[in-house]
Amino acid sequence: MASCTDGTSKTIWASEVVIGFPHRQVNSAYRNFGDWGNVTPNDNGCPNGGAATNGRRQTGASWFEGYMPNHIAFSTFMTPNSKLYDCSANSNDVAFASRSKHPGLVQCVAVDGSVHAVNDSVDWAVWGNLGNKDDGFAVSFDR
Repeated sequence: MASCTDGTSKTIWASEVVIGFPHRQVNSAYRNFGDWGNVTPNDNGCPNGGAATNGRRQTGASWFEGYMPNHIAFSTFMTPNSKLYDCSANSNDVAFASRSKHPGLVQCVAVDGSVHAVNDSVDWAVWGNLGNKDDGFAVSFDR
């Protein structure tokens, strides 16, 4: 918690993912989660083609194991329920959107334990700042 300098109430700790959402089995071209200089609202570093994963390699397929990023990970490179491809090749270089079955929103938990419903229409930069614990932009969930 000490490293969460933007504030524990202003940083996402966990969010929903849709179990079984297929993704491309290739790493994101943007290997560093702080690589915001390359990421744009329409480009998360994932290719637009390639084989989609299935079975145990799908997002959320084995959340209880927790050792493969595709089981539990998400990033704030993409806004909630993004239409962009997700991607990962069993590495930490993932680009998975937070997704839910709730129309128009996802549920998130902040580091302080508070729960927030975040609209799909959240500003992309605000969403990205909420996913970074120490970028110097202490934005609120209600923005």
